[in-house]
Amino acid sequence: MRAVIVDEWVVLRHGLRVVLGENGVRTAAHCETAAEGFAKAADGNVDLIVAGRTTDMTHDKIIRRALRVGLRAVILVAGPADPVALLSLGARAVLPRSVSERELIDAVGRLKKGDRYLASSLLASLPEGQRVRDTEGALTARERAVLGQLVQGATNHEIATALYIGDETVKTHLRSIYAKLDVADRHRAVGRAVELGLVF
Repeated sequence: MRAVIVDEWVVLRHGLRVVLGENGVRTAAHCETAAEGFAKAADGNVDLIVAGRTTDMTHDKIIRRALRVGLRAVILVAGPADPVALLSLGARAVLPRSVSERELIDAVGRLKKGDRYLASSLLASLPEGQRVRDTEGALTARERAVLGQLVQGATNHEIATALYIGDETVKTHLRSIYAKLDVADRHRAVGRAVELGLVF
């Protein structure tokens, strides 16, 4: 994977470049503005644009432009932000601008698998009622809890441990969630839940 990193702080860009490089993501360029970043991405084989704070484009504009040119957008937010809206627009990952090395590594691993990623610290900052919203009332309370864990990237065993249920019970809930969301697997379930506004 190759990335372009965009942020107004050069030190942050350098730090991201080092961590990404140590985890198999080469940095093609790092720039202060989003416009520069997209120009650099057009010059080579780039997969990701990692965008923090810039003076020339908002995150929603960066996401839309990334989608138009075939880039996956990783958004780094500072202060109040709506990660649900950013994911719904098409961001592949949303992380705090103060992201830890461990969380960035986790996000990269998920991106390589084709997953979306929402930093658990951002999820935890949302009011409980906004973490999983089932507007149709189709999902049970337990299924909503399982779905919330699923969105955070938890494995079946981690879901079981967090919710004090058995691994087989998790599988049963997941099958039910897949059927209700009309999807075939956990990755599509997360994407579908985001599209429907059921998660976060």
